Amino acid sequence: MDKCYLCGNIFNDTDVLKHDEHIIQQAIGGVLKSNDILCRSCGEYLGSSVDVPFNMMFDSLCVRLDIKKDRRGNKKGSARGVIHSDKDGDGNDLSGVEVFWKDSKVSPVRPMHKYTANESKVIVYAGEKQLKNYLKVVKKEVDEYYSSDSKPEIVICDDITGVVDYPFELENESFKKGFTKIAIGFASRLGVDREYLNLVLDSKSKKIKDDIELMQFYPQSVLDEILE
Repeated sequence: MDKCYLCGNIFNDTDVLKHDEHIIQQAIGGVLKSNDILCRSCGEYLGSSVDVPFNMMFDSLCVRLDIKKDRRGNKKGSARGVIHSDKDGDGNDLSGVEVFWKDSKVSPVRPMHKYTANESKVIVYAGEKQLKNYLKVVKKEVDEYYSSDSKPEIVICDDITGVVDYPFELENESFKKGFTKIAIGFASRLGVDREYLNLVLDSKSKKIKDDIELMQFYPQSVLDEILE
């Protein structure tokens, strides 16, 4: 293409410069690029207004699936979630506790401890880095409130048993605009002019439309497969 699909300006070597654009966002593993569908100004604008909130939705998925990003210095991250089961294996209610997933283990965002119903045990929920200092707090509490012959056993739990929910809301503007931008990018890369993208592009306002509707599609015929 010879112009930016968002603003419609013709590329030149002065004020309308080409932008290296990932069709599928780089932060979620996209590697297909095009440098002739967006100008630098529009690319940076869509990057901050559309890509950033869209990519954040996929953080936990990318971390757990170890998706490689097309940039140097990839590091294994952590994914945040919330426990929504009623009780763990020791009978303690952990529902609503914020946790993070890292290295295939689930630990609380903030270390915590709970006593079993009969107070025979105190379960310390903490990740490896949290454990050393927090364990001192628990031991001090136990020494203060229990006699030597009735002290509960301190049990370490660095991997919480329970069903963890990693929030992923589909009905929001960020999700819809992110996928719409991907579709526009593919179409533009294949040479479809912006005037034919009026269902998703507001040419006058130079923006992706707000009232986008996404629908799942599954090809049911040979023609559907060709169109897809």
